[in-house]
Amino acid sequence: MYRGRLWTMRAQTGFGGPEETPDRIQKLMKAREIGLSLDFDLPTQLGMDAHDPMSRGEVGRTGLSVSCLKDFEPLFDGIQLDKINTSMTINFPAPILFGMCLAVAEKQWVAWDKLAGTLKFDLLKEYGGLNA
Repeated sequence: MYRGRLWTMRAQTGFGGPEETPDRIQKLMKAREIGLSLDFDLPTQLGMDAHDPMSRGEVGRTGLSVSCLKDFEPLFDGIQLDKINTSMTINFPAPILFGMCLAVAEKQWVAWDKLAGTLKFDLLKEYGGLNA
């Protein structure tokens, strides 16, 4: 399956809000990067809304802030999802963000089988981390 291309090197990105990130993605694509690793902030990683008072001070601090599809859509504004290999570094909200990715692909008229990438959804790490 991967004999023609053994590795996908991904550039890490994810700054503040989804409005700032497409510029970074465009620059990486112009530099011939085809792999992208999206990092998310702590409220997103915990599945919290950015407007929740408990999120105060953490929104956009360590990565992207995504609370809903309207937050996710600007990430790939002008960037065809079938032209980039995307990894999302996140755990519990991974299925929700994957659904958002599929919704954006549909809006771009990109077939789901043309998408490439990975999700990090490591429940054992989370369980071990909570019990350490």
